[in-house]
Amino acid sequence: MEFFQSIWTALTTENELLTSIIFLPEVFIESVVNVLLFTTILNIKASFQEKKKYILFITLVIYITGFIPNPYRSFINLVLIISSIHFILNIPLLKSVLCAIIPILFSALCESIMAKACLSLFSVNTILLSNIPLYRLAIALCIQLLVFTFYLLIKYFRIQIGILENMSKKNKLIILINFIFATIAMIFQFIITGFYMNNLPWYIVIFSNLSLILYFLLSIYSLTRTTQLEIANLNLEQEKEHNRILKMAQDDLRGFRHDFANIMCTIGGYVHVKDMDGLTNY
Repeated sequence: MEFFQSIWTALTTENELLTSIIFLPEVFIESVVNVLLFTTILNIKASFQEKKKYILFITLVIYITGFIPNPYRSFINLVLIISSIHFILNIPLLKSVLCAIIPILFSALCESIMAKACLSLFSVNTILLSNIPLYRLAIALCIQLLVFTFYLLIKYFRIQIGILENMSKKNKLIILINFIFATIAMIFQFIITGFYMNNLPWYIVIFSNLSLILYFLLSIYSLTRTTQLEIANLNLEQEKEHNRILKMAQDDLRGFRHDFANIMCTIGGYVHVKDMDGLTNY
């Protein structure tokens, strides 16, 4: 009985070592959910082996860098995530950046929802509980469960953003600028809502953060649809040019056929005259 009591005490009191140990499965679960999320939204066809390599590699890397103080840790992890997505999953750089940022935005949204729910229902500040192993694991699992719920909704409604690699440089630049300003706006929005979380109703916090994320995703989606129209128009112009070339070839073939028929008719008439001359002489 005392053994279980000691375990419970260790799990429910601040314990930096035990919290660090629990951090490993927490990162693994987060990596799995993030891969499911960005591969679905961006319509990425990665193999199971590639996904497994990425998940194991990024879990180990983030766990190792967990001892680096912020903001350096966040910056290093972001660069490593983008690089690993680019090289392990063989994804273009712009798409790799979006793959890294989209899960962060959804996680931040779900974290703000969870923090507001705990504060409203239980009058508990999740930041104060982050060093308590059991509470930290429970909060992390709830956050990832919310992110996984978003993933299921996205998969069910088939919300996908594709053909980024086929975009023109102009559209890629527009997406990059939009991404930079949207990220800055979201960071400030999360800071503001977090600062006034005690005074704002929960639905205001959720609606504010969610609206920014949806605006960012819809902006990218609208640009991809514009790119699809541009590609369709380009294909239509190519088909028109192809049809024009075929028509010219057909006209040339008709002219050749007419000339060939005239030549054969002339040869036939000449042969007939020769035959008649031969019969007359005979």
